[in-house]
Amino acid sequence: MALGLSSRFPQQPNLSHISEEAILARTRESRISEVTQLNLHGLGICRIEMLDTCSNLQSLSLSCNNIRTIEGLVMLQQLTFLDLSFNLLSRVTGLVGNPRLQTALLNSNSLNRLDDLNIIRSSIPGLVELDLRGNSLTKEHAYRSIALLSLSTLKRLDGKSIQGAERESLRLPPVELTINHIRFGARKYHGAALGGHFVRLEADELDSSDTSWLGAIKSLSVNHAGLARLRNLEGLTQLCHASFSHNLLLNLDGLSFCTALEDLLAEDNRISACTTLEACRELKKLDLSHNQLSVIRSLESLRNLTQLSLENNFISSLASIAHLTSLMELYMGNNDIEAIQEIDYLKHSPKLIIMDLSGNRLCAALNFNMDSLEVLHLANNRVSDINDLQLHRCPHLKELQLQNNYTCYVGGFDHCSQLLKLDTSKNRVRQVPSGGLIGLSVLRELRMEEAGLRTLANLAPLKALNHLHLAFNRINDIGELEKLAGVGFITEITLCNNPIARRQLYRPTIICQIPSICWIDGRDVGEEERERAELFLKTEQPLKFFWQDIQPSVTTRLNSTIAHSTTSNSDSSVILRRLPQRGAFSLSPAQAAKRG
Repeated sequence: MALGLSSRFPQQPNLSHISEEAILARTRESRISEVTQLNLHGLGICRIEMLDTCSNLQSLSLSCNNIRTIEGLVMLQQLTFLDLSFNLLSRVTGLVGNPRLQTALLNSNSLNRLDDLNIIRSSIPGLVELDLRGNSLTKEHAYRSIALLSLSTLKRLDGKSIQGAERESLRLPPVELTINHIRFGARKYHGAALGGHFVRLEADELDSSDTSWLGAIKSLSVNHAGLARLRNLEGLTQLCHASFSHNLLLNLDGLSFCTALEDLLAEDNRISACTTLEACRELKKLDLSHNQLSVIRSLESLRNLTQLSLENNFISSLASIAHLTSLMELYMGNNDIEAIQEIDYLKHSPKLIIMDLSGNRLCAALNFNMDSLEVLHLANNRVSDINDLQLHRCPHLKELQLQNNYTCYVGGFDHCSQLLKLDTSKNRVRQVPSGGLIGLSVLRELRMEEAGLRTLANLAPLKALNHLHLAFNRINDIGELEKLAGVGFITEITLCNNPIARRQLYRPTIICQIPSICWIDGRDVGEEERERAELFLKTEQPLKFFWQDIQPSVTTRLNSTIAHSTTSNSDSSVILRRLPQRGAFSLSPAQAAKRG
């Protein structure tokens, strides 16, 4: 080339894990709290972490990395600029807790759902600029119109300024629920009381002049219709099931006539208040997720309510649900609940089985007994010590979700004798401490992915374990697999994206150590592979025959390892002694036995 210069730019070293040292090195600041701008472009980063101490961070660039999930941003209250372009994002559900964010660059990812616009609307109320170019959702019909209607504060979308005339053209008169909507979405109940089903009303029943047919309607579904107001519901006195999801409703006025209502679905609207539900005393299921609720009122009279879904709102208090004594399922994920005292309001719900509080800012949990609780979701919170959860107050707990918290220690399960499923992924666990899993004698599934785990030690208490998922950790030594021998009855194991998974004898060693294994990293273990592994278990050939085709420098180091292993009385050479003779994997079991 001219001037003798190289045509390539120097490649930056990968930064697989974000650390405070790396942040300070790149910003040249002396203290982490002084960092206001951070550029981590193109460093091979897979996970957003260790940013919670950057309390004054205003600009963050994470473009051109391998990030699949938005997480770890909830503490960045001063953030105004975020660049996550050219990553592997498929959803934006973790984009919460940044009230000052004005610019979000999410172009060239894998976003494909229009309802992500509603999540952005509820999570970033003051967003000024949004870039979603290069995502498949931009190819959806009326994408730009929906974006402009959903994001009223937006001034620039996908690199183009939003003109006032463009926005004015989208401001159509509000759509009201009409008789025609009801005709199309109405259903009546047909058949016996227990074995019947919902069917459309016949044409002769839908008389345009007489509205008495409204009294026969049991179910009404009007979704994706752009509804802004509920009208003409006066005659639906027998309505039991109603769905008004994915509309533009601002409130639920008009439902006071539907006194027989049992199920109400109104997720993904713009509802900011629900003050007209007092008359719906028979209501059993209520879904108001993905709205704009900050305070919930008028629920005290709903004594028959068994399922309440309020995810993805702005609720900070649970006081309004304190008297729902029949409540069995509560979904409050991705709200603004921070004060631990709010959990005390649930002690009056003795039938509560499922409680989802993921995506809030809780740092601890139960201060009272919940004997009926079976499922507890506390993902994406601030739990730093599992012992603070006081799990002994939930003696019948069967599922516990704790992913993406600040936990460094796994323990506190002494009284969880019925726990079947445990997920502590995306925490800061380096190893399971001795005795940390005592009490989990019936645990069937354990997930500890993306936790920085380096060893498989201390899993022995899991006598009933069937599924073990440890992907995206730092397990390196193939000898660690010996520690799984005798752990439960493992049929499925996931260790992909660990250094150990790149070892040539990785799968055969797992098959030898865990006879019950059926799936390894999502691939089933066939009979032929199992027979080869068993043959490899019996062979006594030296390691050097298997590795003789590898370059001499590596062979020299391996031979020295073998020499050391043969003079040692420890069990550390058991894996080396089980290596197959060269070519054994290309022969059938009968041929290999004959050759041996």
